[in-house]
Amino acid sequence: MSVAASKAPEPWSRKRDWQSNAEDVLSEVMAFRVREGVDMALGVTDDDLFVHGMNFVFGLASREAGAAVISVHRLKDDDQSVFMGRVVKEAVHEVGHLHGLSHCDEPSCVMHFSNTLDDTEAKGTTFCPRCQNLLA
Repeated sequence: MSVAASKAPEPWSRKRDWQSNAEDVLSEVMAFRVREGVDMALGVTDDDLFVHGMNFVFGLASREAGAAVISVHRLKDDDQSVFMGRVVKEAVHEVGHLHGLSHCDEPSCVMHFSNTLDDTEAKGTTFCPRCQNLLA
């Protein structure tokens, strides 16, 4: 698997007040993946993201597009280790989607859906045994 990283200019997206449309940002990440000729790409933005029907999302992924994006906007904390732990959880979660995993009912699994920061805090950084088996 090949992976590329770069500091890209802020992608174009439709806005809702101060938020960016996650699908538009995801489309920019997919375009980056194609341009770089890599198998998958994960974008990271400070923009607060939304999708139709939801107030916000921590991230969004498309297995078909081989692309995912996470927002660090709502993950910030004065404690850098807390902040980085949240970022890792959301990044691993979206990469899990890129590998075909869906949301998991196990609250400690990294693939558990996070609707709040408390949900993110409660889950771990690893896959539960069921999700690990699905990846294998």
